[in-house]
Amino acid sequence: MAKKELTLPDSGTTSNGRAPLSFADIKALKQAKTLEVEMVLDISRRGTVADAEKVLRTARLAQAMLGDDSTKAEKAKATRALKAAEEDLEAAKSALAEATITWKLKAIGYKEIDELYEAWPASAQQQLEHRKQLRDVGETASRLRYNPAEFEPRLVAACVVEPELTEEEALEMWQSDDWSEGELALLFQSAITLCQVPQ
Repeated sequence: MAKKELTLPDSGTTSNGRAPLSFADIKALKQAKTLEVEMVLDISRRGTVADAEKVLRTARLAQAMLGDDSTKAEKAKATRALKAAEEDLEAAKSALAEATITWKLKAIGYKEIDELYEAWPASAQQQLEHRKQLRDVGETASRLRYNPAEFEPRLVAACVVEPELTEEEALEMWQSDDWSEGELALLFQSAITLCQVPQ
Protein backbone atom coordinates (compact mmCIF):
# COMPACT_ATOMS: atom_id res chain seq x y z
CA MET A 1 0.00 0.00 0.00
CA ALA A 2 1.34 3.40 -0.97
CA LYS A 3 2.25 5.61 1.94
CA LYS A 4 -0.06 8.61 2.21
CA GLU A 5 1.77 11.89 2.51
CA LEU A 6 0.73 14.35 5.19
CA THR A 7 -0.12 17.72 3.67
CA LEU A 8 0.31 20.66 6.00
CA PRO A 9 -1.66 23.86 5.45
CA ASP A 10 0.15 26.71 3.80
CA SER A 11 1.73 28.98 6.39
CA GLY A 12 -0.23 31.84 4.90
CA THR A 13 -3.61 30.30 5.74
CA THR A 14 -5.43 28.94 8.80
CA SER A 15 -6.73 25.38 9.14
CA ASN A 16 -9.98 26.40 7.46
CA GLY A 17 -8.14 27.84 4.47
CA ARG A 18 -8.69 31.48 5.43
CA ALA A 19 -5.90 33.99 5.73
CA PRO A 20 -4.94 34.62 9.38
CA LEU A 21 -6.77 37.49 11.03
CA SER A 22 -4.98 40.37 12.69
CA PHE A 23 -6.30 41.86 15.91
CA ALA A 24 -7.54 44.81 13.85
CA ASP A 25 -9.54 42.35 11.70
CA ILE A 26 -11.01 40.75 14.83
CA LYS A 27 -12.02 44.14 16.24
CA ALA A 28 -13.67 45.06 12.96
CA LEU A 29 -15.67 41.81 12.98
CA LYS A 30 -16.67 41.91 16.66
CA GLN A 31 -20.27 42.89 17.29
CA ALA A 32 -22.06 43.15 20.63
CA LYS A 33 -24.55 40.36 21.28
CA THR A 34 -28.19 41.30 20.89
CA LEU A 35 -31.47 39.70 21.86
CA GLU A 36 -35.16 40.32 21.22
CA VAL A 37 -37.73 39.58 23.91
CA GLU A 38 -41.45 39.58 23.12
CA MET A 39 -43.87 40.60 25.86
CA VAL A 40 -47.68 40.79 25.87
CA LEU A 41 -48.74 43.88 27.83
CA ASP A 42 -52.43 42.94 28.03
CA ILE A 43 -52.65 39.21 28.68
CA SER A 44 -56.44 39.23 28.43
CA ARG A 45 -56.09 39.71 24.67
CA ARG A 46 -54.33 36.35 24.43
CA GLY A 47 -57.41 34.80 26.05
CA THR A 48 -59.61 36.58 23.52
CA VAL A 49 -57.63 34.98 20.69
CA ALA A 50 -58.02 31.55 22.29
CA ASP A 51 -61.78 32.08 22.61
CA ALA A 52 -62.05 33.23 18.98
CA GLU A 53 -60.10 30.17 17.82
CA LYS A 54 -62.53 27.95 19.72
CA VAL A 55 -65.53 29.63 18.09
CA LEU A 56 -63.91 29.23 14.66
CA ARG A 57 -63.31 25.52 15.23
CA THR A 58 -66.97 25.11 16.19
CA ALA A 59 -68.11 27.03 13.10
CA ARG A 60 -65.94 24.88 10.83
CA LEU A 61 -67.26 21.71 12.42
CA ALA A 62 -70.85 22.88 12.05
CA GLN A 63 -70.32 23.60 8.37
CA ALA A 64 -68.57 20.25 7.81
CA MET A 65 -71.50 18.42 9.39
CA LEU A 66 -74.01 19.85 6.94
CA GLY A 67 -75.35 17.05 4.76
CA ASP A 68 -76.81 16.96 1.29
CA ASP A 69 -80.25 17.20 2.84
CA SER A 70 -79.42 20.53 4.53
CA THR A 71 -81.48 23.45 3.31
CA LYS A 72 -80.06 26.39 1.44
CA ALA A 73 -80.90 28.57 4.45
CA GLU A 74 -78.97 26.28 6.82
CA LYS A 75 -75.94 26.29 4.53
CA ALA A 76 -76.07 30.08 4.21
CA LYS A 77 -76.32 30.45 8.00
CA ALA A 78 -73.31 28.18 8.53
CA THR A 79 -71.32 30.12 5.93
CA ARG A 80 -72.16 33.44 7.62
CA ALA A 81 -71.21 32.02 11.03
CA LEU A 82 -67.88 30.77 9.67
CA LYS A 83 -67.08 34.10 8.03
CA ALA A 84 -67.97 35.99 11.22
CA ALA A 85 -65.77 33.64 13.28
CA GLU A 86 -62.84 34.15 10.90
CA GLU A 87 -63.24 37.93 11.07
CA ASP A 88 -63.47 37.85 14.87
CA LEU A 89 -60.27 35.82 15.07
CA GLU A 90 -58.40 38.24 12.81
CA ALA A 91 -59.64 41.16 14.92
CA ALA A 92 -58.54 39.39 18.11
CA LYS A 93 -55.10 38.69 16.64
CA SER A 94 -54.73 42.32 15.59
CA ALA A 95 -55.66 43.49 19.07
CA LEU A 96 -53.12 41.08 20.57
CA ALA A 97 -50.41 42.34 18.22
CA GLU A 98 -51.15 45.92 19.28
CA ALA A 99 -50.64 44.90 22.93
CA THR A 100 -47.39 43.04 22.22
CA ILE A 101 -44.00 44.73 22.25
CA THR A 102 -40.54 43.48 21.39
CA TRP A 103 -37.76 44.57 23.69
CA LYS A 104 -34.41 44.77 21.90
CA LEU A 105 -31.41 44.34 24.17
CA LYS A 106 -27.69 44.75 23.53
CA ALA A 107 -24.92 43.41 25.76
CA ILE A 108 -22.82 45.94 27.65
CA GLY A 109 -19.09 45.56 28.26
CA TYR A 110 -17.64 43.90 31.35
CA LYS A 111 -16.35 47.22 32.75
CA GLU A 112 -19.81 48.76 32.68
CA ILE A 113 -21.44 45.78 34.38
CA ASP A 114 -18.66 45.67 37.01
CA GLU A 115 -19.33 49.33 37.76
CA LEU A 116 -22.98 48.47 38.37
CA TYR A 117 -21.99 45.63 40.71
CA GLU A 118 -19.70 47.95 42.64
CA ALA A 119 -22.27 50.75 42.80
CA TRP A 120 -25.14 48.56 44.02
CA PRO A 121 -23.83 45.76 46.28
CA ALA A 122 -26.16 43.63 48.37
CA SER A 123 -26.67 44.73 51.96
CA ALA A 124 -25.78 42.48 54.90
CA GLN A 125 -29.48 41.84 55.48
CA GLN A 126 -29.99 40.88 51.83
CA GLN A 127 -27.04 38.48 52.09
CA LEU A 128 -28.61 36.79 55.12
CA GLU A 129 -32.01 36.49 53.43
CA HIS A 130 -30.39 35.16 50.25
CA ARG A 131 -28.48 32.42 52.13
CA LYS A 132 -31.62 31.47 54.07
CA GLN A 133 -33.68 31.17 50.87
CA LEU A 134 -31.04 28.89 49.35
CA ARG A 135 -30.87 26.71 52.48
CA ASP A 136 -34.68 26.44 52.54
CA VAL A 137 -34.68 24.86 49.08
CA GLY A 138 -31.66 22.68 49.78
CA GLU A 139 -29.16 24.59 47.66
CA THR A 140 -25.62 25.50 48.62
CA ALA A 141 -25.41 28.99 50.08
CA SER A 142 -23.63 31.50 47.86
CA ARG A 143 -22.85 35.18 48.06
CA LEU A 144 -25.40 37.61 46.59
CA ARG A 145 -23.39 39.98 44.43
CA TYR A 146 -25.88 42.83 44.05
CA ASN A 147 -28.88 44.66 45.50
CA PRO A 148 -31.72 43.34 43.30
CA ALA A 149 -33.98 46.39 43.66
CA GLU A 150 -31.22 48.73 42.46
CA PHE A 151 -29.01 46.64 40.20
CA GLU A 152 -31.64 44.81 38.15
CA PRO A 153 -33.51 47.83 36.70
CA ARG A 154 -30.25 49.65 36.01
CA LEU A 155 -28.80 46.71 34.12
CA VAL A 156 -31.99 46.41 32.08
CA ALA A 157 -31.92 50.14 31.28
CA ALA A 158 -28.28 49.84 30.20
CA CYS A 159 -29.06 46.93 27.88
CA VAL A 160 -32.42 47.91 26.36
CA VAL A 161 -31.98 49.79 23.10
CA GLU A 162 -35.57 49.63 21.86
CA PRO A 163 -38.01 50.91 22.91
CA GLU A 164 -35.95 53.63 24.57
CA LEU A 165 -35.84 53.07 28.34
CA THR A 166 -34.13 55.45 30.76
CA GLU A 167 -32.76 54.41 34.13
CA GLU A 168 -35.50 56.40 35.86
CA GLU A 169 -38.19 54.63 33.81
CA ALA A 170 -36.69 51.21 34.60
CA LEU A 171 -36.64 52.03 38.31
CA GLU A 172 -40.28 53.09 38.03
CA MET A 173 -41.13 49.72 36.47
CA TRP A 174 -39.46 47.85 39.35
CA GLN A 175 -41.34 49.93 41.92
CA SER A 176 -44.73 49.70 40.19
CA ASP A 177 -47.51 47.16 40.74
CA ASP A 178 -48.28 47.34 37.01
CA TRP A 179 -45.44 44.95 36.15
CA SER A 180 -45.51 41.37 37.35
CA GLU A 181 -42.54 39.62 38.91
CA GLY A 182 -42.43 37.34 35.89
CA GLU A 183 -42.28 40.23 33.41
CA LEU A 184 -39.47 41.96 35.29
CA ALA A 185 -37.61 38.67 35.72
CA LEU A 186 -37.89 38.04 31.98
CA LEU A 187 -36.22 41.36 31.21
CA PHE A 188 -33.51 41.00 33.85
CA GLN A 189 -32.65 37.39 33.06
CA SER A 190 -32.45 38.28 29.37
CA ALA A 191 -30.08 41.16 30.15
CA ILE A 192 -27.82 39.27 32.56
CA THR A 193 -27.65 36.22 30.29
CA LEU A 194 -26.83 38.41 27.31
CA CYS A 195 -23.94 40.02 29.20
CA GLN A 196 -22.49 36.98 30.95
CA VAL A 197 -23.16 33.85 28.90
CA PRO A 198 -20.80 33.25 25.93
CA GLN A 199 -22.32 32.88 22.49
